[in-house]
Amino acid sequence: MLNYLRGLIGGKKEKPDARVDGTKIGNPNAGLHPAELADIKFIFDSIQREANAGHFNSDLLFPIAHPGLYKQIFDSITTGCSPTSSGQVPSWFYVSFDAGVRAGFYWLIEERSNLFELYMVAVEPSFRNRGIGKSILEHVNDRIPIGAKIKARLYRPSAIMLKMLVADGFARDVKQGKAIIHVSKKC
Repeated sequence: MLNYLRGLIGGKKEKPDARVDGTKIGNPNAGLHPAELADIKFIFDSIQREANAGHFNSDLLFPIAHPGLYKQIFDSITTGCSPTSSGQVPSWFYVSFDAGVRAGFYWLIEERSNLFELYMVAVEPSFRNRGIGKSILEHVNDRIPIGAKIKARLYRPSAIMLKMLVADGFARDVKQGKAIIHVSKKC
């Protein structure tokens, strides 16, 4: 699958010499960095693990969904856009590193002007309870324009994530699903 996706590139996407926080690309040590192609397997495996645990949509576990998920991750990383049911939308992946090891990631999409969705957040089990989830939310907050709305959908087993989002100012929306909790906040 990765070879197929690499073949889709066609040409190399230009990248700056430094990341958002000033560290050199290719030598991540700590903090959050824009995802690169080398991060796709980590992101995909994290999504599968969390879907298996009930934190993400279990439909993502079906092999028929895997190529589409890979394509969404690949497109987000290489083009900054992701295909959704409402068309191509701006999309960002950031990967959290701890001592040079991938510790977590988040996926943020902009559904429309001034409406963002924190689409997915995952922290590796061995890195939990170290403040990485909190640093991810702080990073997300820094990227949302003042006055914009951000929302998230949580599956019921995501009690820890719900607690973190509520502490960050998110509130439950009026609309709720049987298996999904909808939360949002105005920035």
